[in-house]
Amino acid sequence: MYLKNIEVQGFKSFANKIVFQFHNGITGIVGPNGSGKSNVGDAVRWVLGEQSAKQLRGASMQDVIFQGTQNRKPLSYAYVAITLDNEDHKLGIAYDEVTVARKVYRSGESEYLINGTTCRLKDVMELFYDTGIGKEGYSIIGQGQIDKILSGRPEERRELFDEAAGIVKFKRRKVTAQKKLESEKENLVRVNDILRELEKQIAPLSRQSEAAKEYLKRKEELKELDVNMFLLEEEDIAKELKGIQEKYGITSYDLGETLKTYEWIKEEFEKSQKEMERL
Repeated sequence: MYLKNIEVQGFKSFANKIVFQFHNGITGIVGPNGSGKSNVGDAVRWVLGEQSAKQLRGASMQDVIFQGTQNRKPLSYAYVAITLDNEDHKLGIAYDEVTVARKVYRSGESEYLINGTTCRLKDVMELFYDTGIGKEGYSIIGQGQIDKILSGRPEERRELFDEAAGIVKFKRRKVTAQKKLESEKENLVRVNDILRELEKQIAPLSRQSEAAKEYLKRKEELKELDVNMFLLEEEDIAKELKGIQEKYGITSYDLGETLKTYEWIKEEFEKSQKEMERL
């Protein structure tokens, strides 16, 4: 893996778009004082995610945007992209060539891109873990940084050695895993608290459930009794109706016989009347 090119536009002294082409084996950039060598290093550090304006030799992050000159207006944004040869796939991405870019506007908005796709700063940092190319890596040595490393605290030197040994990503993953573990432990405590509270509610709810079941059972039995009673009442009514119908038939027959007798008596009476009148 090696750096193939750096594209810069609007970053510090580079107002116009400029592309630095590199070939495998180039180890440095030389030039006279004031030619922008340090700005090239700052550009690489910046695109890799540097968040400290002081590390970029500025007062604020807005200072990385071209400020303008007497003959040229300030620009509204700064853009830097680096392209790396990744044929050996030391970067954990399935591309033989990887381009990482960063763009910032005077409004404060910024964006990172990996091979043209918008991403997070975290994605850029994770891409370069244990490669020595990250913003804190040993591949970018600024002026006075060697003295700073030698005179720094043991913890700071240890971080540099960890980066060189390729164990930073594992340490970071361990920290992330520990944070997740702590979070899961807290969640487990909350779940246990909820379970205990639910257990307190289960007993009365269970009693209420049994009472409800008993009520439904009794209600079903009452419904069944109502149906049976209705059927019995219907049967009794049918029997009573049959008896009435039988009585009605007998009465109707008797009434018919009585009418016949009445008619016969009437005829006999009328005959008697006529006989008496002739006498």
